Amino acid sequence: MSDALILGIDGGGSKVLVALADKRGRILRRSRGHGVNPMDNPNWLQELEQHLLPFRDERNLAAVAAALPAYGEVERLSVLQRDAIERLFPNVHRRVLNDVDAAHLGAFAAKPGILILSGTGSMAWARNSKGQSARTGGWGDLIGDEGSSHWIGQRALNLVSQSLDGRAPATALAKALFDHLRIDPSNPMNGLGDWASSVANPRADIAAISALVDQVALGGDKGAIALIEQAAD
Repeated sequence: MSDALILGIDGGGSKVLVALADKRGRILRRSRGHGVNPMDNPNWLQELEQHLLPFRDERNLAAVAAALPAYGEVERLSVLQRDAIERLFPNVHRRVLNDVDAAHLGAFAAKPGILILSGTGSMAWARNSKGQSARTGGWGDLIGDEGSSHWIGQRALNLVSQSLDGRAPATALAKALFDHLRIDPSNPMNGLGDWASSVANPRADIAAISALVDQVALGGDKGAIALIEQAAD
């Protein structure tokens, strides 16, 4: 069918992107929402459905490819993810796979290679010439995710708190963080405590702080540079 359409779903810990495209790859419509990782967002299903429902009755929709975080890792959650896609799109070809597996397929066009991915979380995924896959990491922020943006953001918060206490040298990260969070620098404990107790999307918002670390590191701040080097290791 020459006018067949394909729906691509790129789910992650910080955001979900949905795009409707034709067979030539032209994007016709798209939607963006918050993260849909069932490991840390109790409202992941509602968030996913909210951004998929507008495409449910799309005429000429032939296939749906859903790259979802944590898929294939926890059986109970994987069943819920797969059921959601099947329920919303019962009459089209469907494929559900892990978001990092999808990233590998896209990066290497289904050929052998090793992908090291550092987003909100972190994971390495490899595929050989026989199509066999192996992975390391991807354990989530409570257990691992070393070197990820969340890992960097969390350690940046820790470094700033230590510098404010005098347990670590002063760092330009403090001012960058105060400006970013709109915190009064004269009362940082109140400001940071209020932010920490009311942040709407903790994983995504902490991960976003990693961008500040990059900026401050480029300015030569030793503490920020050390965090980036630790993340790389």
